[in-house]
Amino acid sequence: MDAIVGAARLMHTVIAAECTGCKLCLPPCPVDCITMIETGETWTHEERLSRASQYRRRYGARTKRLERERAAPLAAGRDKAGQRRKRATIARVAERARQRLRDR
Repeated sequence: MDAIVGAARLMHTVIAAECTGCKLCLPPCPVDCITMIETGETWTHEERLSRASQYRRRYGARTKRLERERAAPLAAGRDKAGQRRKRATIARVAERARQRLRDR
């Protein structure tokens, strides 16, 4: 699934050079438009080892990223008081600006 690039409600693209053929992209595809095609490409033992190492690193990086994303709402919950203060400050500044416009 790390070989797919795109955003919600936009077209996604498969990066062929990064595709491992694992088929993990098939079940989550909402429109069932992915077709697996045999490329006929063969890899040497060294290429397979190199790719396996690369994918292991990517998996580790993805796992860490997902952990950070899961932890972010918890941190945001602790920061709600700060957000309220920011909103109050913005509201005060906006009200002052409106008052100045009315006074002109």
